Amino acid sequence: MPMKPELLLVDDDPIAIQALSQMLSGQARMRFACSGAEALRLASASRPDLMLLDAEMPDMSGMQVLLALNADPLLAGLPVMVVTSHRDPETEAAFFDSGAVDFLPKPLVAAQVLARVRAQLRLQRVADVAKRLSPGYLQEKKSCILVVDDDVNAIQLLRATLLPMVDQIKFATDGAAALRMMLDWVPDLVLLDVQMPGLDGFSVCRAMQEDPVLCHVPVALITRFADPQSEARGLELGATEFIAKPYQPAVLTARIRNLLRIKRDNDAALRALSEHWQRLGDARVSDIVAMASDAILTFDAQGRIALINAAACRLLGVTAEDTLGQDAAKALPGASTALALCAGPASLAAGTQSQAAPKHLALRRADGVECLVEPTVSWLGNGVDCVTTLLLRDVTERVRAEQAALARIEAESASRAKAMMLSYIAHEVGNPLNAILGFGQLIEMDATQPLPPAQAKRLAGIMAAGWQLQSLMRDLLDVSRLDSGNFAVRLATLAAGQAAEEAIASVAAQAELAGIAIVKPSSGAGLLLLADAGRLQQCLGNLLSNAIKYNRRGGVVTLAILANASQVSFEVKDQGKGLSAADCANMFEPFNRLGQADSGVSGTGLGLVVTRLLCSAMGGELAVDSVVGEGSRFTLSLPRATGDAAERSGAPAWPIASTPQRTI
Repeated sequence: MPMKPELLLVDDDPIAIQALSQMLSGQARMRFACSGAEALRLASASRPDLMLLDAEMPDMSGMQVLLALNADPLLAGLPVMVVTSHRDPETEAAFFDSGAVDFLPKPLVAAQVLARVRAQLRLQRVADVAKRLSPGYLQEKKSCILVVDDDVNAIQLLRATLLPMVDQIKFATDGAAALRMMLDWVPDLVLLDVQMPGLDGFSVCRAMQEDPVLCHVPVALITRFADPQSEARGLELGATEFIAKPYQPAVLTARIRNLLRIKRDNDAALRALSEHWQRLGDARVSDIVAMASDAILTFDAQGRIALINAAACRLLGVTAEDTLGQDAAKALPGASTALALCAGPASLAAGTQSQAAPKHLALRRADGVECLVEPTVSWLGNGVDCVTTLLLRDVTERVRAEQAALARIEAESASRAKAMMLSYIAHEVGNPLNAILGFGQLIEMDATQPLPPAQAKRLAGIMAAGWQLQSLMRDLLDVSRLDSGNFAVRLATLAAGQAAEEAIASVAAQAELAGIAIVKPSSGAGLLLLADAGRLQQCLGNLLSNAIKYNRRGGVVTLAILANASQVSFEVKDQGKGLSAADCANMFEPFNRLGQADSGVSGTGLGLVVTRLLCSAMGGELAVDSVVGEGSRFTLSLPRATGDAAERSGAPAWPIASTPQRTI
């Protein structure tokens, strides 16, 4: 697996370095420097692939660091992207003339930074090949430029600015005409307006990237729409530079000079690669192809397989002996979609041509397993001498990882949005609700002007609905805090028996009104556990309240306390209708009342959800066991307290001792 490129981030502001590193996380390995001197030391120790350099620093300015790099034979040519909050045309042009490859204004936008860094790393890979294989690639020469703009005045301004530094300038006033012109004449650089009638600049840039020759021509997008999203889109489509109108002539010429140097790098790299492969010879090339990690297949003009390397055999699940010399469509039926790319245009010119195929293709191996591949196809020669080569890179795991990461990001964003919405609703609903309940209580307590019985009954209904709504809002906020990881519990050593008594007392009136008897635990004296006192009461209250609501008239609710070496458990058992296995599997879904919504029993469908989440937050677990027609048993288990507190005798005060707060 190729090693990720290395970036050196240089800024005297640690906050700026942290922000940059977060924007570029996962794209490259990173090192950091807070001064110019430290940056030079780190670069000398290990040359990075790209440096992002702050222009304003107290010990050495960005310009001084850049000049020092150029003066060092080992660091000269190191690509440097300048980052600054003070952007003026003279400074920008000076940095470009001193060798900077890009100029980023602060405040930084993540999409813009990421797109520009990717573009520079892509260009530097080409330049590195050129330097390695063709040492004389930096020879100066004038170039030919194509200017594409529907504004004739803009064309004339560009012509006057650039004519002194190039041999030839051609013009087109729309995207379609520009593409037709480039079929017969390949420029060294294209200056492309984004907004044009017909084909816009983005469409022209995309079409150039799909052409095997034009994809190597640098493109500078020139537009009045200088927002980060448009810039990131253009750079991702293959543009090399993004220049905002209106521009300063000095800045434009400096950027164009930099782009022409990039074109020379590309040309030199392609020439050097061609010469390099020719020197290796056919035998060595065959060895390299055989050892390649990507699948490589070559077909003759009749569609027969002339070459298949080991990686292709592994990918397709075939053997070379069974496929060589065979008709490709018959030997590789699972790769029919990929093979369709190999047809190519009938009028290919002599020589090598290649194209960027669709980004991903589904391919079926011989064993029936499907995978995703990234295909590239190229042709050599024409007519009966045409040879087609198909390269397939297995990207199944990479695509799955990207999809999983995207799904995780979307889920986290949805969770944050939900938490914010619930907090807002709770605040906005809570204030008027408290007022309603407060005034209702005042009316109930007014002995001087009591309500008539009929009105008092209606007020009681209003108050009951208000208390139910307040309970729902509390449960919603608990679920939101638990889901977002912002929920805190304060664990303490508690007496299990006392906790049970408090919980039973809290639902005694409800049980009496429903005609339900509660059997208190016969054991549990002296048992200690670790829990949050208030949240434990909430959990036990929810379980007991449900056991009363869903019990039969005259039924019994039994609360028992059990213990083992590591846990103390509260077991709540009722004599209700019981639950099926399907209901037990779905009972912890929010707002799922398991068909009880029309039963006349009040509830929100959140009580058990909150109880299980609270139990988990305190380090415990909640289990359910139910038999249809006999009733249900809920078991809430929490960690047993150990140490000195657990060895005390009698029934100590509740809680006994506190432990540090736990945030989940």
